[in-house]
Amino acid sequence: MKKLAVCIFLLITVTSLAVLAFNAIPPGQDDKKLTKNGDVDYSGSVELEDAIMMFRRTAGKEVFDDFTEKVGDIDKSGSIGIQDTMKVFRHVAGKEELPLFPLFEDTPMPYDPETEYFTPKTELEKLIEQPQFDDFEMQIQNETDVVLLEYKGNDSDVIIPEGTTKINPLAFYYKTEIESIYIPESVTYIGNQAFAGCFGLKTITIPDSVKTIERRAFNCCISLESVNIPKTISLASSDAFSGCYKLKSPFFTDTQTLIDYRMYYYCTSLSEVNIPDQITTIGKEAFAFSSITEITIPESVTSIADDAFKECSSLLLIKGTKGSYAETFAAEHGTSFEEVSQ
Repeated sequence: MKKLAVCIFLLITVTSLAVLAFNAIPPGQDDKKLTKNGDVDYSGSVELEDAIMMFRRTAGKEVFDDFTEKVGDIDKSGSIGIQDTMKVFRHVAGKEELPLFPLFEDTPMPYDPETEYFTPKTELEKLIEQPQFDDFEMQIQNETDVVLLEYKGNDSDVIIPEGTTKINPLAFYYKTEIESIYIPESVTYIGNQAFAGCFGLKTITIPDSVKTIERRAFNCCISLESVNIPKTISLASSDAFSGCYKLKSPFFTDTQTLIDYRMYYYCTSLSEVNIPDQITTIGKEAFAFSSITEITIPESVTSIADDAFKECSSLLLIKGTKGSYAETFAAEHGTSFEEVSQ
């Protein structure tokens, strides 16, 4: 009997110690309450450890472990932005489950089904979702620029919506069906090759608001007959109008000093050209394969590339002042020269 009592006492003692030891083990991460009590703060970021715990709870351990390699928004600092956290939740948990999972348990943020995030859209983000932007891929950059990345429609007459501030490089690249493009006064910048390959484009008017047009902007616009561009614009002349077979008159800005590489290459409808006084250089193949018959070159021009008029078989006359570089060039290349007063 005494031995039995000792055994019962030992059994009770061991059991008590086991319970105490079990209770001393901290609860698993999946049991943590998802409140603002240190787990998620109001600074706009979630600690990496807590974010992982939330992912595992939302998606399940197995799903999350398979997804880990795709979580590219987590950075090296050990935190992840709240907006990016929402994106990952939606990916691993599905759109329907996310609204049931409040970010802050005691002060839940309202879910907006239109934004698909817990952060509200800006006025510019709302703007580019208006119906007039349906045929355009748009992006807000630097919180102020409304950038047209690409035209995705098939209209012959295109109206770029008001509010657009920049036209991205290649935005209308080889959109061969376009015949006219309206550019609003809000646009200030036109990128590299923005209209290149628009075979059907006949005329274009650039508003005074545009300050910069990058290189090759109208390259291979084979139907382009005329351009209306502000004289004060910064125009990158390299390849600007090359392949514009039907362009009847050249265009030069007031500040342009260089007719750059192939600016009027294969412009087979050009005939008479007058170079403005501020130009100092006519670059490589600037008018190559064009159909100009005569060109007036001012005294300001002191450099002309040997192949500037390559294969210009119709060029019969160069006009300029006596003793100018134009006269020297004409003599060296066997072209008739006519003196004109400047």
